[in-house]
Amino acid sequence: MRTALVTGAGGFIGGHMADRLARTGIAVRGLIRKPAQTADLEARNIRGIIGDLLVAESLIPAVAGCDLVVHCAAWVHTPFSRNAAPEVNSVGTRHLIQACLAARARRVVHVSSISVYGPTSDPVIDETARLWPLGPYRSSKIAGEREVELARAQGLETVIVRPGQVFGPGDITLSGFIRRRLHRGLPLVVDGGTGFCHPVYVDNLVDALMAAALAPQAVGLIFNVADGDVPWHEFLGYFAHMDGRPLRSVPAWMVRGMVTILEGVALVARRPPLFTRAELGYALRKSHYCTQRARTVLGWTPRVSLKEAMDRTEAWLRQAH
Repeated sequence: MRTALVTGAGGFIGGHMADRLARTGIAVRGLIRKPAQTADLEARNIRGIIGDLLVAESLIPAVAGCDLVVHCAAWVHTPFSRNAAPEVNSVGTRHLIQACLAARARRVVHVSSISVYGPTSDPVIDETARLWPLGPYRSSKIAGEREVELARAQGLETVIVRPGQVFGPGDITLSGFIRRRLHRGLPLVVDGGTGFCHPVYVDNLVDALMAAALAPQAVGLIFNVADGDVPWHEFLGYFAHMDGRPLRSVPAWMVRGMVTILEGVALVARRPPLFTRAELGYALRKSHYCTQRARTVLGWTPRVSLKEAMDRTEAWLRQAH
């Protein structure tokens, strides 16, 4: 791989991936929408390319001459913006794949999400588990994966990675949400937070993406990537400790009651609800998120422990804020 394009290079995951590729000596381009981000990228030895996933023509010069494309850009859930998800995550991915085929790129690594499985209560979630298109974000991520899989039949090397909850220095989405609730004194866990989340530190995810980009045996496969199955109270407890605030809990029966009301209001208003009763499964389930395929095929293991990852995240948060 001599030349690589990273979409979403001005963001969290894409920025970390572009930096790692640049450090290996690969010529890296970063697809961005804001010209103001160009100088920052070029200071990190990354060539900023202005483009938009929804404008197919803008992707042609970005992909031309690239061996590798790592697709990190995505629409992140915002209430009521139902149309944005399929446009960016599905149609945008289709535009990128078409550009890759036209430019004869060699490999595409597509960053999907654990959310495609939905709030399943299955005891083990591996890459063969059924997908659950619950809500606009999950539906659009599933549709994006299908666009990638269709391209494989046309000769493009494709790899799909489904990470858990990504965190670390540079993250403002997940960390920002957690800290806002802590500062308002709002509950963050349900029934004591004994259900499992599946976090992945951003450097550990980038390790997996690098292996997916370079390993011949990765082609055509899907990989789950997470650092482990961690109780919500343990994961969120780190953030509470950072801010010196209590980690508040709420009973599941109370959440179900409130969500039922929200669903009713949304139905009357003819708009998607902020939360559904099915999604409560994310807080309560104790499923094992299996990463055995990534360990076996990619030789991947989480290099940075949860404790060290949280220490690094805390240091960044204190410096940035």
